[in-house]
Amino acid sequence: MKTVAVTIDEATLHSIDRIARVRDRNGRKSRSEVVRRALSEYVVRYERSRREEHEARVIAKHKRKLGRAARALIRQQAKL
Repeated sequence: MKTVAVTIDEATLHSIDRIARVRDRNGRKSRSEVVRRALSEYVVRYERSRREEHEARVIAKHKRKLGRAARALIRQQAKL
């Protein structure tokens, strides 16, 4: 792991400390663990959002072709 320095406003720091006290099962306070988990969750949500935006652009770009393919598939299945 790397050590980094960040500036956090006091209200957020108090919240982090409160969460750290609740989360720590060994009686230790771990701001770092709270921040690591929060950032990891943010990165996952951010990356998912970016993928979904990309997929939406692709679908919008090809919606006519996708619509034709869907209608053809439905017609084919209706014959079965």
